[in-house]
Amino acid sequence: MGKKELIEKILSDARLRAAAIRAEAGNEVRQIEQREREAEERLQAENEMAIRYRVNMILENARSQAQLEAKKMILSAKWRLIERLKERTKYAVINSPEYPELLKRLAEKYASPGTKVHLSPEDTDRYGKQLGVELGEPVPISGGILIRGEREEIDLSVDSILTQVLEENITAMGEVLFS
Repeated sequence: MGKKELIEKILSDARLRAAAIRAEAGNEVRQIEQREREAEERLQAENEMAIRYRVNMILENARSQAQLEAKKMILSAKWRLIERLKERTKYAVINSPEYPELLKRLAEKYASPGTKVHLSPEDTDRYGKQLGVELGEPVPISGGILIRGEREEIDLSVDSILTQVLEENITAMGEVLFS
């Protein structure tokens, strides 16, 4: 084999080897591109899942907040109803025809010697003389009586009695109103 043929053989082998390297490099590039596409698709799918999860969490939170606010509004309305009922009851008691007799019976039953019966300014003017007990200065109550002595004070005001009745019956009222 001559020099020329040897060079030709080396060049031919080099060309084949270069072609093989190019083919191998092309395959490797395609594999890298494929892995990149797969990684990108996987990341995109993960991002979409994360976004969907976050959106669902936001929606669930908003729904829960809306339900909580609705419950708060309903509860507030029911408590306003209880307060209105208390005010109507107070008005009905104070304006009933039996009210003066009620004041008299309370004063007779609970006032003892040495105590003074206090009424609201309106009740003092209207019914004070009818009670037949020692009256003290008018007090800022809406109705009923307040009995004061040296060591005792008995609050029989309409507000106090209604509050006590409400507290004693709050469980039953809650079952009716809040169930």
